[in-house]
Amino acid sequence: MESLLELHRQPCDPAEPVVCFDECPVQLLGEVHAPLPAKPDQPECQDYEYVQCGTDYLLVTVESAVG
Repeated sequence: MESLLELHRQPCDPAEPVVCFDECPVQLLGEVHAPLPAKPDQPECQDYEYVQCGTDYLLVTVESAVG
């Protein structure tokens, strides 16, 4: 772990970028009923009921030294 932290402390080098990769499982959901449109001084109204449309993975790559 210490070697990984040391790697992230090094200055940014465009010739050798440090890229982090992470994945997260997500649940894909669909609406059963269309949301009711917003009214003056009230937000859009959405029903709590949903349909499961499966699962997937969210994959993220970040060059943390660049931001």
